[in-house]
Amino acid sequence: MLRSEDGAHWARVSAPRRLGTTLPLCHLARAHFLFTTIMQTKRCSSCLSGAWGNRSTIGKSCDIAGDFLMFIGHFGIGFGAKSVAPGVSLGSLFLAAQFIDLLWPTLLLLGFERVRIAPGATHVTPLVFEHYPISHSLLAVLFWALLVGGLYYYIRRERIGAAVLGVLVASHWALDAIVHRPDLPIFPGSSLMIGLNLWSSLPLTLVIEVSLFVIGVWLYIRTTTPIDSIGKWGLWGLILFLLVIYAGNLFGSPPPSSTAIAWVGQLQWLLVLWGYWIDKHRSRQT
Repeated sequence: MLRSEDGAHWARVSAPRRLGTTLPLCHLARAHFLFTTIMQTKRCSSCLSGAWGNRSTIGKSCDIAGDFLMFIGHFGIGFGAKSVAPGVSLGSLFLAAQFIDLLWPTLLLLGFERVRIAPGATHVTPLVFEHYPISHSLLAVLFWALLVGGLYYYIRRERIGAAVLGVLVASHWALDAIVHRPDLPIFPGSSLMIGLNLWSSLPLTLVIEVSLFVIGVWLYIRTTTPIDSIGKWGLWGLILFLLVIYAGNLFGSPPPSSTAIAWVGQLQWLLVLWGYWIDKHRSRQT
Protein backbone atom coordinates (compact mmCIF):
# COMPACT_ATOMS: atom_id res chain seq x y z
CA MET A 1 0.00 0.00 0.00
CA LEU A 2 2.86 2.37 0.78
CA ARG A 3 5.25 1.28 -1.94
CA SER A 4 7.09 4.40 -2.98
CA GLU A 5 7.24 8.06 -2.16
CA ASP A 6 6.59 9.23 -5.66
CA GLY A 7 3.73 6.81 -6.21
CA ALA A 8 5.33 5.28 -9.30
CA HIS A 9 3.61 1.94 -8.84
CA TRP A 10 0.14 3.42 -8.56
CA ALA A 11 0.77 5.85 -11.39
CA ARG A 12 1.46 2.96 -13.75
CA VAL A 13 -1.83 1.39 -12.70
CA SER A 14 -4.08 4.42 -12.86
CA ALA A 15 -2.58 7.15 -15.07
CA PRO A 16 -3.68 7.50 -18.70
CA ARG A 17 -1.22 8.24 -21.46
CA ARG A 18 -0.33 11.88 -21.89
CA LEU A 19 -2.36 13.52 -24.60
CA GLY A 20 -0.73 16.92 -24.82
CA THR A 21 -3.14 19.82 -24.81
CA THR A 22 -6.17 17.51 -24.66
CA LEU A 23 -5.31 16.32 -21.15
CA PRO A 24 -7.59 18.70 -19.19
CA LEU A 25 -10.60 17.52 -21.21
CA CYS A 26 -9.67 13.89 -20.61
CA HIS A 27 -9.26 14.58 -16.92
CA LEU A 28 -12.67 16.20 -16.73
CA ALA A 29 -14.12 13.16 -18.48
CA ARG A 30 -12.52 10.92 -15.84
CA ALA A 31 -13.92 13.11 -13.06
CA HIS A 32 -17.36 12.98 -14.65
CA PHE A 33 -17.21 9.19 -14.87
CA LEU A 34 -16.18 8.83 -11.21
CA PHE A 35 -18.79 11.31 -10.08
CA THR A 36 -21.66 9.61 -11.89
CA THR A 37 -20.51 6.21 -10.68
CA ILE A 38 -20.33 7.26 -7.04
CA MET A 39 -23.37 9.44 -6.84
CA GLN A 40 -25.79 7.51 -9.12
CA THR A 41 -28.08 10.45 -8.77
CA LYS A 42 -31.69 11.03 -9.77
CA ARG A 43 -32.09 14.69 -8.93
CA CYS A 44 -35.33 16.24 -7.77
CA SER A 45 -36.25 19.60 -6.33
CA SER A 46 -36.94 18.21 -2.87
CA CYS A 47 -33.28 17.15 -2.55
CA LEU A 48 -32.23 20.77 -2.25
CA SER A 49 -34.90 21.71 0.22
CA GLY A 50 -34.13 18.70 2.42
CA ALA A 51 -30.40 19.32 2.68
CA TRP A 52 -30.68 22.37 4.90
CA GLY A 53 -33.50 21.12 7.07
CA ASN A 54 -34.70 17.81 8.35
CA ARG A 55 -33.28 15.07 6.17
CA SER A 56 -36.50 13.10 6.63
CA THR A 57 -38.31 15.57 4.34
CA ILE A 58 -36.23 14.61 1.33
CA GLY A 59 -38.33 13.27 -1.54
CA LYS A 60 -38.45 9.53 -1.91
CA SER A 61 -37.89 9.82 -5.66
CA CYS A 62 -34.30 10.95 -5.05
CA ASP A 63 -31.71 8.18 -5.05
CA ILE A 64 -28.17 8.94 -3.98
CA ALA A 65 -25.84 6.34 -2.54
CA GLY A 66 -23.30 8.91 -1.45
CA ASP A 67 -22.42 9.99 2.09
CA PHE A 68 -19.18 8.02 2.24
CA LEU A 69 -17.17 11.25 2.06
CA MET A 70 -18.63 12.54 5.30
CA PHE A 71 -15.73 14.73 6.33
CA ILE A 72 -13.80 16.53 3.61
CA GLY A 73 -11.49 17.82 6.31
CA HIS A 74 -9.69 14.46 6.32
CA PHE A 75 -8.54 15.09 2.77
CA GLY A 76 -7.52 18.60 3.76
CA ILE A 77 -5.31 17.15 6.49
CA GLY A 78 -3.82 14.77 3.90
CA PHE A 79 -3.07 17.64 1.53
CA GLY A 80 -1.55 19.76 4.28
CA ALA A 81 0.68 16.98 5.60
CA LYS A 82 2.74 17.29 2.41
CA SER A 83 4.28 20.44 3.89
CA VAL A 84 5.58 18.41 6.84
CA ALA A 85 6.63 15.32 4.88
CA PRO A 86 7.35 16.50 1.31
CA GLY A 87 8.97 13.20 0.41
CA VAL A 88 5.79 11.20 1.01
CA SER A 89 3.40 10.81 -1.93
CA LEU A 90 0.02 12.49 -1.71
CA GLY A 91 -1.51 9.07 -2.33
CA SER A 92 0.12 7.71 0.82
CA LEU A 93 -1.01 10.76 2.78
CA PHE A 94 -4.59 10.26 1.59
CA LEU A 95 -4.39 6.57 2.42
CA ALA A 96 -3.30 7.32 5.99
CA ALA A 97 -5.74 10.18 6.56
CA GLN A 98 -8.65 8.07 5.31
CA PHE A 99 -7.37 4.69 6.45
CA ILE A 100 -10.10 3.80 8.92
CA ASP A 101 -12.79 4.94 6.48
CA LEU A 102 -11.13 2.82 3.80
CA LEU A 103 -11.23 -0.14 6.18
CA TRP A 104 -14.79 0.46 7.38
CA PRO A 105 -16.72 -0.42 4.16
CA THR A 106 -15.10 -3.86 3.98
CA LEU A 107 -15.97 -4.52 7.61
CA LEU A 108 -19.55 -3.51 6.83
CA LEU A 109 -19.72 -5.97 3.94
CA LEU A 110 -18.31 -8.73 6.14
CA GLY A 111 -20.86 -8.01 8.86
CA PHE A 112 -18.31 -7.13 11.54
CA GLU A 113 -19.59 -3.57 11.86
CA ARG A 114 -23.01 -1.96 11.50
CA VAL A 115 -24.53 1.33 10.42
CA ARG A 116 -28.18 2.34 10.35
CA ILE A 117 -29.80 4.89 8.03
CA ALA A 118 -32.03 7.28 9.98
CA PRO A 119 -33.02 10.42 8.04
CA GLY A 120 -32.91 13.41 10.36
CA ALA A 121 -30.43 11.81 12.77
CA THR A 122 -28.18 14.85 12.28
CA HIS A 123 -28.30 17.92 10.08
CA VAL A 124 -25.37 16.64 8.03
CA THR A 125 -25.64 12.88 7.67
CA PRO A 126 -28.49 10.39 8.12
CA LEU A 127 -26.11 7.65 9.24
CA VAL A 128 -26.21 6.22 12.76
CA PHE A 129 -23.02 4.31 13.50
CA GLU A 130 -24.17 1.48 15.73
CA HIS A 131 -21.10 -0.72 15.95
CA TYR A 132 -17.61 -0.11 14.55
CA PRO A 133 -15.06 -1.08 17.19
CA ILE A 134 -12.52 -2.54 14.75
CA SER A 135 -12.23 0.52 12.54
CA HIS A 136 -13.20 3.39 14.84
CA SER A 137 -12.51 2.60 18.48
CA LEU A 138 -9.64 4.70 19.83
CA LEU A 139 -7.58 1.68 20.82
CA ALA A 140 -8.00 0.08 17.39
CA VAL A 141 -7.14 3.34 15.62
CA LEU A 142 -3.92 3.63 17.60
CA PHE A 143 -3.08 0.09 16.49
CA TRP A 144 -3.78 0.96 12.85
CA ALA A 145 -1.66 4.11 13.20
CA LEU A 146 1.28 2.10 14.48
CA LEU A 147 0.78 -0.48 11.75
CA VAL A 148 0.66 2.04 8.89
CA GLY A 149 3.58 4.06 10.22
CA GLY A 150 5.55 0.92 10.99
CA LEU A 151 5.02 -0.56 7.53
CA TYR A 152 6.14 2.66 5.89
CA TYR A 153 9.27 2.78 8.03
CA TYR A 154 10.02 -0.87 7.28
CA ILE A 155 9.78 -0.21 3.53
CA ARG A 156 11.31 3.28 3.30
CA ARG A 157 13.42 3.60 6.46
CA GLU A 158 12.26 7.20 6.76
CA ARG A 159 11.26 8.24 10.26
CA ILE A 160 9.56 11.55 9.55
CA GLY A 161 7.37 10.09 6.83
CA ALA A 162 6.45 7.11 9.01
CA ALA A 163 5.59 9.37 11.95
CA VAL A 164 3.46 11.67 9.79
CA LEU A 165 1.50 8.74 8.34
CA GLY A 166 0.89 7.33 11.80
CA VAL A 167 -0.32 10.70 13.07
CA LEU A 168 -2.61 11.05 10.05
CA VAL A 169 -4.31 7.74 10.85
CA ALA A 170 -4.85 8.82 14.45
CA SER A 171 -5.98 12.30 13.38
CA HIS A 172 -8.99 10.76 11.65
CA TRP A 173 -10.38 9.62 14.99
CA ALA A 174 -9.67 13.00 16.59
CA LEU A 175 -11.50 14.85 13.81
CA ASP A 176 -14.37 12.35 13.89
CA ALA A 177 -14.68 12.95 17.64
CA ILE A 178 -15.45 16.60 16.89
CA VAL A 179 -18.23 16.03 14.38
CA HIS A 180 -19.76 12.65 15.34
CA ARG A 181 -22.52 12.04 17.81
CA PRO A 182 -21.25 10.20 20.92
CA ASP A 183 -20.72 6.93 19.05
CA LEU A 184 -16.92 6.50 18.99
CA PRO A 185 -15.87 3.79 21.48
CA ILE A 186 -12.65 4.05 23.47
CA PHE A 187 -11.95 0.34 22.95
CA PRO A 188 -13.93 -2.63 21.59
CA GLY A 189 -16.73 -3.35 24.03
CA SER A 190 -16.45 0.03 25.75
CA SER A 191 -19.67 1.59 27.03
CA LEU A 192 -18.07 5.04 27.00
CA MET A 193 -18.65 6.78 23.68
CA ILE A 194 -17.00 9.96 22.46
CA GLY A 195 -18.43 12.62 20.14
CA LEU A 196 -19.02 16.37 20.32
CA ASN A 197 -21.83 16.20 17.72
CA LEU A 198 -20.79 19.12 15.50
CA TRP A 199 -23.00 17.48 12.89
CA SER A 200 -25.94 18.94 14.80
CA SER A 201 -25.05 22.26 13.17
CA LEU A 202 -24.59 22.38 9.41
CA PRO A 203 -23.05 25.90 9.38
CA LEU A 204 -20.43 24.99 12.01
CA THR A 205 -19.68 21.74 10.21
CA LEU A 206 -19.10 23.62 6.96
CA VAL A 207 -16.84 26.17 8.65
CA ILE A 208 -14.61 23.48 10.16
CA GLU A 209 -14.51 21.07 7.24
CA VAL A 210 -14.16 23.57 4.41
CA SER A 211 -11.54 25.56 6.34
CA LEU A 212 -9.44 22.45 6.89
CA PHE A 213 -9.75 21.55 3.23
CA VAL A 214 -8.84 25.00 1.94
CA ILE A 215 -5.86 25.35 4.27
CA GLY A 216 -4.64 21.86 3.39
CA VAL A 217 -4.88 22.49 -0.35
CA TRP A 218 -3.08 25.82 0.08
CA LEU A 219 -0.22 24.12 1.95
CA TYR A 220 0.04 21.44 -0.73
CA ILE A 221 0.18 23.99 -3.55
CA ARG A 222 2.72 26.01 -1.60
CA THR A 223 4.89 22.92 -1.10
CA THR A 224 4.75 21.46 -4.63
CA THR A 225 4.80 22.72 -8.19
CA PRO A 226 3.54 21.00 -11.36
CA ILE A 227 6.10 19.60 -13.76
CA ASP A 228 3.58 19.07 -16.57
CA SER A 229 -0.08 19.54 -17.41
CA ILE A 230 -1.09 16.44 -15.45
CA GLY A 231 0.41 17.92 -12.31
CA LYS A 232 -1.57 21.13 -12.84
CA TRP A 233 -4.94 20.04 -14.17
CA GLY A 234 -4.98 16.71 -12.38
CA LEU A 235 -4.73 18.51 -9.04
CA TRP A 236 -7.44 21.06 -9.83
CA GLY A 237 -9.65 18.29 -11.16
CA LEU A 238 -9.27 16.38 -7.89
CA ILE A 239 -10.01 19.48 -5.81
CA LEU A 240 -13.13 20.22 -7.84
CA PHE A 241 -14.22 16.60 -7.73
CA LEU A 242 -13.93 16.40 -3.94
CA LEU A 243 -15.92 19.62 -3.52
CA VAL A 244 -18.65 18.43 -5.91
CA ILE A 245 -18.93 15.08 -4.11
CA TYR A 246 -19.09 16.84 -0.75
CA ALA A 247 -21.83 19.18 -1.95
CA GLY A 248 -23.69 16.21 -3.42
CA ASN A 249 -23.62 14.46 -0.07
CA LEU A 250 -25.05 17.50 1.67
CA PHE A 251 -27.79 18.01 -0.90
CA GLY A 252 -28.58 14.37 -1.56
CA SER A 253 -31.08 11.91 -0.24
CA PRO A 254 -30.15 9.17 2.22
CA PRO A 255 -28.45 6.12 0.71
CA PRO A 256 -30.78 3.18 0.02
CA SER A 257 -29.02 0.67 2.28
CA SER A 258 -25.93 0.00 4.34
CA THR A 259 -24.74 -2.41 1.65
CA ALA A 260 -24.87 0.40 -0.90
CA ILE A 261 -22.82 2.57 1.46
CA ALA A 262 -20.22 -0.17 1.77
CA TRP A 263 -19.84 -0.72 -1.97
CA VAL A 264 -19.73 2.98 -2.78
CA GLY A 265 -17.21 3.44 0.02
CA GLN A 266 -14.82 1.12 -1.80
CA LEU A 267 -14.52 3.76 -4.53
CA GLN A 268 -12.53 5.92 -2.13
CA TRP A 269 -9.52 3.88 -3.21
CA LEU A 270 -9.75 5.67 -6.56
CA LEU A 271 -9.03 8.93 -4.75
CA VAL A 272 -5.92 7.39 -3.22
CA LEU A 273 -4.77 6.32 -6.70
CA TRP A 274 -5.57 9.80 -7.99
CA GLY A 275 -3.31 11.23 -5.28
CA TYR A 276 -0.42 8.98 -6.32
CA TRP A 277 -0.92 9.91 -9.95
CA ILE A 278 -0.94 13.66 -9.32
CA ASP A 279 2.04 13.60 -6.99
CA LYS A 280 4.20 11.85 -9.58
CA HIS A 281 3.69 14.88 -11.81
CA ARG A 282 4.56 17.48 -9.21
CA SER A 283 7.87 18.32 -7.57
CA ARG A 284 8.93 20.12 -4.41
CA GLN A 285 8.97 23.90 -4.42
CA THR A 286 12.52 25.21 -4.34
